[in-house]
Amino acid sequence: MPKRLIPFITKDFYHVFNKGNNGMKTFLNNLNYDRFLELVNYYRFDNHSKRFSHYLKLPFNEKYDYINLIKKTNKPLVNIHAFSLMPNHFHFLLEQLEDKGVQIFMSNLINSYTKYFNTKESHYGQIFLTQFKSKLIVDNDLFLHICRYIILNPLTANIVD
Repeated sequence: MPKRLIPFITKDFYHVFNKGNNGMKTFLNNLNYDRFLELVNYYRFDNHSKRFSHYLKLPFNEKYDYINLIKKTNKPLVNIHAFSLMPNHFHFLLEQLEDKGVQIFMSNLINSYTKYFNTKESHYGQIFLTQFKSKLIVDNDLFLHICRYIILNPLTANIVD
């Protein structure tokens, strides 16, 4: 991944987004959305004692217990204030809580989802653009505007009523 010219600052807010490579759809069905959300929940925290593949094999109640344990013992990398998953892109409104939290979270999320998607859909190569985009949120008005934009994105795209 190319080096960022402007680093992320802890306690700052960012609109983070990425879209499918060459406009491709990155979420083809509900299983894709479900996996992405499970990855979001898992990779929001760092220093896991289990690999994600081992976590997936746990029964539902043990997954729930494991995530609760991680929430109690590990600091989150980011807070997610809003998000939207669209067929060919996604948006997050993130607050970085740890140094390099946004980069670690996004790298783990995108890499893991890409491996899953490529396996499930018999696809080869990257599915997202090479580097996710981000915009620093500089004031409360912009925070509210971006939050509204992210939440209303599926509505304005006529994906939901």
